[in-house]
Amino acid sequence: MQVLQLLQSIRRLADQSRQASDNIRDLVKVIDEKTNKTAESVKQTDDMITSQANLLDHTVEVFEMIKGCVDSLVENITATVEQFHCIDSEKEELKESITNIYEVSKKINTSSQEVVTTLNCQKDIIDQLTKKADRLTSDTAILDESIDRFTI
Repeated sequence: MQVLQLLQSIRRLADQSRQASDNIRDLVKVIDEKTNKTAESVKQTDDMITSQANLLDHTVEVFEMIKGCVDSLVENITATVEQFHCIDSEKEELKESITNIYEVSKKINTSSQEVVTTLNCQKDIIDQLTKKADRLTSDTAILDESIDRFTI
């Protein structure tokens, strides 16, 4: 009977060992599945990080291009502002020149009016001299006739 009891105990222990083995196998299977899922998740995370790193590199390149464009734009704006300053300076010089031309034109106009007035006076004098010369010619002709009559 003792052997029977010993065999029953061994059988119980064997059953318990089998159940423990089955439980361990199930746990290992669950751990293996979770490990595979974790590995897949890590791979996906790595792919996403690589993709984000590539996108970040591209974004940096785009921002560098934008910076280059902005720098160029700033240079162009600075050059334009300098040109406006030059134009403003030239505008003032042009304005002063136009003012001088206007003043000279006014003086020329005044001088022209004086010349016209002087020419009109000279014309009047010439007209009077012409009339007097005509009269003198007429008087000379009359005198010549008178002298011819008295000449022997």
